[in-house]
Amino acid sequence: MKQFKKRRDVEGKQRFKQAKQQLFQVLNQRAIFWRQRSKQLWLKEGDHNSKFFHAKVSARKRNNQIIHLRDTTGILRTWENGLGDVMVDYFNEIFKAEDGVWGDVLECVVPRVKEEHNQSLLRPIVDQEVKDVVFQMHPDKSPDQMV
Repeated sequence: MKQFKKRRDVEGKQRFKQAKQQLFQVLNQRAIFWRQRSKQLWLKEGDHNSKFFHAKVSARKRNNQIIHLRDTTGILRTWENGLGDVMVDYFNEIFKAEDGVWGDVLECVVPRVKEEHNQSLLRPIVDQEVKDVVFQMHPDKSPDQMV
């Protein structure tokens, strides 16, 4: 690259540009390689009580913590001032049933759930339940494979 950079003619500039692009491509491939390699190393070394393990866990915890979210009015909510309610409201909103004529349709459906099970499914959601479910999720996964 140095030999092409010194040249001032058109061909020298083009070769310098090509060499620079190749360098960036190789550096990018190298970065990808080391990222993949570090994942393999994590799988191999992750069970050991090592500095590597603690550094990875600490970084993962920082990246995966939900510290605050904005509610529908735009107010920032933390765990102390209603973050759980924001989550519950969000999921209630996206999973609510649309108004419609369901009577005729429901008459054709054969019940598969016993009444006592249905009652447990219809009971109100508790904040601690939501928190437990969120914290049980795999840290690298998202619900419904959304990224």
